[in-house]
Amino acid sequence: MRISGTDVRIKELIHEYFENGSVDISNEDIHDVAGIFKRFFLFCLKGSIFTLELYEDFLDVERNNDIEDEENYLQELQTVINKLPKWNRETIHEVVKFFSILKDHEEKTKMGIKNLSIVIGPTLIWKENLPLDRYLDDNQLSCNLVTNMIIYHDRIEW
Repeated sequence: MRISGTDVRIKELIHEYFENGSVDISNEDIHDVAGIFKRFFLFCLKGSIFTLELYEDFLDVERNNDIEDEENYLQELQTVINKLPKWNRETIHEVVKFFSILKDHEEKTKMGIKNLSIVIGPTLIWKENLPLDRYLDDNQLSCNLVTNMIIYHDRIEW
């Protein structure tokens, strides 16, 4: 079961960040840190970090994913990643590395790769005003994308 952070502490840390420009999270509860991360991507960014322009391209990589042809999948994913602006690409890289670390500590965090993808995937890659059926389909594809980026993060050229 996923454990949420403490709302009061998350708000305090976010406030500290905006007051000071940084915050030391090295001794903070991991669930609070995850809560900060999710709120940042939910409320602070203007649009998907994967960009609206590349939204369909990223989801098409997942729609066309042939699990048997790993190299082709990685090549297609790499092609789309290379189209991202540098800041977006580098941020996604750091996020995916962070998720990989969280995944490696699943016993403590209760956040395996599937949970991470479900909780944060739709927060990272999304598009406004989709009809419900399309939203649900795209939501699953975004989870698959994040799952695969975590799995293959060390094979992607960022």
